[in-house]
Amino acid sequence: MLRAGGAPRSIGGATGAGVLVALLAASKRATPAPVAAGVTFPPARRSLRVRIEKAARASAVVAALATVLLGTGCSGGNPLPARAATMESVECRDTAPAQEELGEVERMTVLTARPACHLNYCSGVFQVMGVKLVVRPPEGATLDQFARTLRCHNLRALDGALDASRIPDDPYTLTDSWLDIDVKAEGGNYVVTLNGDRVSDNLRILHRAQAFAATHGPTPR
Repeated sequence: MLRAGGAPRSIGGATGAGVLVALLAASKRATPAPVAAGVTFPPARRSLRVRIEKAARASAVVAALATVLLGTGCSGGNPLPARAATMESVECRDTAPAQEELGEVERMTVLTARPACHLNYCSGVFQVMGVKLVVRPPEGATLDQFARTLRCHNLRALDGALDASRIPDDPYTLTDSWLDIDVKAEGGNYVVTLNGDRVSDNLRILHRAQAFAATHGPTPR
């Protein structure tokens, strides 16, 4: 350090100017030299390079599978009527013929038809996720027999084995989309839950079910 109006002060046997010069020289040595244009770095270590290549290959496989599944819908490209016909041949071999089945649906007594809804409290979106019908058990039909009747009725409408327009506002058939049908016993009645693939399908089913229930309700005493 320099004192005002005096000679340089000695620090550890060296003058302040000498120390300053030494510090400047050290700082220059510590500062990394700029990288010249065209200079390349050595390649990454082999273990790191292998891990990166494996991760890239795994990502490519996942992306390819997603593309295939989204493009084909896991259905193998078979049209809807053909898939329905295959399922009908397995599930409906020992059920009532299509015309007799139509009569069973037509004679059904529906007590209530209501939507099965879901409310997303975060977004405030209210969606119809399905339809529930409460029906009286047909005379002489077990729960399993009744459920199979409805499922086969739907499959036959899909593959064209029966004319779905024969029953106005039939809620148990969609001719252009899958319809999932579940039947459970509750309080002496059968609860039929219908679920379409899309919300728009569920809305169509709901409108049909409510109209069907209005014309197939209990007979007033």
